Amino acid sequence: MKNEAFYLLTLANIIAIRLHTSSPVRKTENTSPPDETHHSLSSASKQLSTFYARSRLHHLSSWANELHDLVRRLRDDPKAHSLLNRGVRWKQFVLASSNPSPLFIVASIPSSRFTCPSKLKHTLRRPQIIFHIDMDCFFVSVSLRSRPELRDKPVAITHASGPNRRHGTNSMSEVASCSYAARKAGIRNGMLLGKARQLCPDLVTLPYEFDAYKSVSEVLYRTVAEFTLDIEAVSCDELYADCTDLLRVGEDVTATPTSSSSADGNVSHMTYRFIDPLLFAQHLRNLVTARTGGCTASVGFGSSKLLARLATKRAKPNGQSCLFRTAGGWNIEDVQWYIPSNGDDHSNTTEFVNCELSGQDAEWLGRLPICELPGVGDAMTKRLVSTFGVTTCGDLMLQVTRKQLTNLLGGRTGERVYWLCRGRDPNETFQLDRDCKSVSACMNYGIRLQRSEELEELVRSLVQELVSRMANVRLSRAGSQSSQGVRGRNLTVRVFVRAPNAPIESAKYMGHGICTKSSCMVCLSEPSADVAVLYRSTLTALRKLCPDPRELRGLGIQMHQLSPMNPQHGPPITLRSPSSDRRNSLTPTEKSTVTEIASDPTNTSVFERSRNLQSSSNSDSLSCDNQPRPFVRSTHRRSLRLKRRRLSPSQHSAERSKTRTPDLTIHHNRKARLRQGYALLTINERRNLIQLLPSERRADWKCYLNAEAESK
Repeated sequence: MKNEAFYLLTLANIIAIRLHTSSPVRKTENTSPPDETHHSLSSASKQLSTFYARSRLHHLSSWANELHDLVRRLRDDPKAHSLLNRGVRWKQFVLASSNPSPLFIVASIPSSRFTCPSKLKHTLRRPQIIFHIDMDCFFVSVSLRSRPELRDKPVAITHASGPNRRHGTNSMSEVASCSYAARKAGIRNGMLLGKARQLCPDLVTLPYEFDAYKSVSEVLYRTVAEFTLDIEAVSCDELYADCTDLLRVGEDVTATPTSSSSADGNVSHMTYRFIDPLLFAQHLRNLVTARTGGCTASVGFGSSKLLARLATKRAKPNGQSCLFRTAGGWNIEDVQWYIPSNGDDHSNTTEFVNCELSGQDAEWLGRLPICELPGVGDAMTKRLVSTFGVTTCGDLMLQVTRKQLTNLLGGRTGERVYWLCRGRDPNETFQLDRDCKSVSACMNYGIRLQRSEELEELVRSLVQELVSRMANVRLSRAGSQSSQGVRGRNLTVRVFVRAPNAPIESAKYMGHGICTKSSCMVCLSEPSADVAVLYRSTLTALRKLCPDPRELRGLGIQMHQLSPMNPQHGPPITLRSPSSDRRNSLTPTEKSTVTEIASDPTNTSVFERSRNLQSSSNSDSLSCDNQPRPFVRSTHRRSLRLKRRRLSPSQHSAERSKTRTPDLTIHHNRKARLRQGYALLTINERRNLIQLLPSERRADWKCYLNAEAESK
């Protein structure tokens, strides 16, 4: 029995090399010449790299991850802390060369709130100054450094149209960024280039310069890091930073007379004094403009991230502003901010209930359109306009109650919108380290497949890209730098399939066009970052979502439930490009399994290869018995539930036929797979395998398997 079990394992591994579960080799008829097939697969392997090299969204997401790593490295680097002396020198210069009275803003909190913490329902927060910096027309300003003659002209950044495609006012290219002169003509980011040319015939289009964008972005982050290392990276042209320690001058306790209701007739206030943030904003903006070669930035300061971001909207373009919450007595967390040089007239302003701002700041917030609030998109704006007839934050504060918002948008979203229009974000957190919750790789442009081999090559390249991204992810909870890299437990496959009535060629050159979107999630038995495991799971789910590769227009894979990479698992296994000779090459699934097998099976005996496979099955590499498999709902358990429901035998068979999925249940039908794969072996391989069995079992197995092979 031991030898027979070894025979079964040997046969299973050899079949894993020869047999592709969905397209057996012996039934595949390759009508294309060998050179043409190899050229097609090579083109498919280069397709993904070309797409990512030209994809703006890919570069933006990659830069965001790289900037998070840059900020983390700067915080951990002792040399970066020495650069903070620049901020200290600037602070000393301001205090020594200016009159203190107009340069300070004051934040005060009644100190009695600190003396009775047991009576507080909210956690008191110390005064905090957050600034938000955003580059003005980032892509355009970087490109205009070498084209100063175009600074006052309407300019847009976009991809050039493909050959023999739409030009001029019919172009389907998308405007990624446009100058303020172009915006005055009605052009907006994301608009089709054809429509933009209709609005502005003199529009000048420039190509992308990804390397220049990346270098300028790094200059921005390193410049801010000279003043503070409490940076929250957002994107290549945007960041938040905490400058409280940089601007704080001192603190003291003062006594203020009050009514006789208090114990001693006085209330003590903890007062914090800060340098005017606008002085620091002017210095920082000048420094960024000089170091980036003329790229301007807008800076907003606030007592929260939301107010800082709104202040940046108020400051654009190329300006600075600040918004600080005021104490209305309605919330115990409030800090009373006083700016001596502000001079706002509150006599003729509208009173908004529970608003964070007052005076002219509140008036400006009331005129702000609802769509300008973070997290409020076009769909939500249309619902608010159609239901309540409101378009601005002031209308929303005056005409809509909290209950009406929660009834329309739901409890959590309605509550958040209620506070957003008042200048407060209840879910706001300042995150210096933010763990990645998922890793994905997708492609939805230029996919025009003809054969299943091209689909397999595309999936292989996409999985390799996903695994390489997972290897570069570092979870902050993992601790040391040595634990860089993650594995995933859940794999989600998303596809864009051409709609039945959609044309084969879309209006946009090589775009996905009108598609039907669907997805499928595969749960692995254990976290994995193995290319072969993810390749097989993706291909299995993809064949269920899109059986015909010619209809595929977009493909994306995403890993969830990430966990740190275990060092004992070793680095992820890479794949090799397939050979045109299918019989003498390994399929993508088995290349990571058999790392010691010669590429030519005729140079090594079947017995030696089986020994190598047997040794590899005891390791962490992929094998037929210990590989992480997709989660499949057991047919047996379902049948037990059907029995509890007391169904008739005909109903039992009908229900069981619905649950049978040949692509996912192949492990439950291993014996049939062995018979099918035995037919693919050569005569010498069959003879050598039969010799491994005990003599009393040889004849039975030989007759049985040969009969099956001949019948196939």
